[in-house]
Amino acid sequence: MSSSIIPKSQILSLYKGLLKGGKQFSDYNFREYTLRCTREDFKKNKTITDKEKIKQLYEKGIKNLGIVQRQSLINQMYSKQISIMDSRAKAFRENPDLFTAQYSNMDTSVEQEED
Repeated sequence: MSSSIIPKSQILSLYKGLLKGGKQFSDYNFREYTLRCTREDFKKNKTITDKEKIKQLYEKGIKNLGIVQRQSLINQMYSKQISIMDSRAKAFRENPDLFTAQYSNMDTSVEQEED
């Protein structure tokens, strides 16, 4: 890379690529960890103005993008059963009212026993 500042369009493209790669994990924990770390890192570093620091972070992001893409592919090849978190999330996306009704009918009061 040259010593000039990285264009925002390239940084945004890297961000989108990391999110897309993270969403390809079949395992819930890997997927959520990758997405959470990507969002947190970009949010934490969005105010940096030093050209060299931006260049270092961008190069690190490119390396991480390659890692995420390879690992998500491997994860898909050796995926196991759908986790309970994935099945609940899918059910919620399909019918959010089901969960609202389920939890609104729960009795939240605590009865105390008398001795």
